[in-house]
Amino acid sequence: GNQGTLNFKGGTIIGHERTGIWIEPGTLNMSDNAAIIANSCWGNGGGVELESGTFKMTGGTISYNMASNGGGGVFCANQNTTLQLLGGSITGNVAQKFGGGVFSPGSTSTFEISGNISITDNEKGDGTDNNVWLRDGAKISITGALSDGAQIGITMNTPGVFTSSSTVSNNDASKFSSDNNDYSVFKNADEQLYLGTSYTVTFKVVNGSWDDETTTDK
Repeated sequence: GNQGTLNFKGGTIIGHERTGIWIEPGTLNMSDNAAIIANSCWGNGGGVELESGTFKMTGGTISYNMASNGGGGVFCANQNTTLQLLGGSITGNVAQKFGGGVFSPGSTSTFEISGNISITDNEKGDGTDNNVWLRDGAKISITGALSDGAQIGITMNTPGVFTSSSTVSNNDASKFSSDNNDYSVFKNADEQLYLGTSYTVTFKVVNGSWDDETTTDK
């Protein structure tokens, strides 16, 4: 679009061979029963490609789209983008390299999540889970409470802190999971969420004192 606004509330965009919807620049508001299904792209953004502007999703479905590079469901350029995922479902999408569900904006852009958003069952080309792929330095701001049905899978090149929420009470670790089974989601001392390794610690007591201690990666 040319800095215009598209309010997409119903109907289906299906079977396009060059991205379902391309935004550069402009605003896409997706809600209600809107669906972006089974589109493909030789490059980035099978379902939605956000090069500059805003994509706000409060409902609808982005499913079964494919990109040969990044962002099977949604691709966001590094700069000058705002991604607001506040409801709806992004599922069953595939990117050959990064971000089967969502290829995130960069650290200088805005990425917000809240409400009843589900980003699950998306994959890389090798079949491994890859739901939200966060660029290095990128953070998610959780701007409101996440509902009971919300669930988001996270992938990071270097596991660490992935939220920068102003209201830390919104940081509900139970709504997030790691796409890599070697990591889990925790809260740090600042109550931000991060991917880290959990441990099982086993102690053996002999004659009333510690005799052995074994620490094993989960």
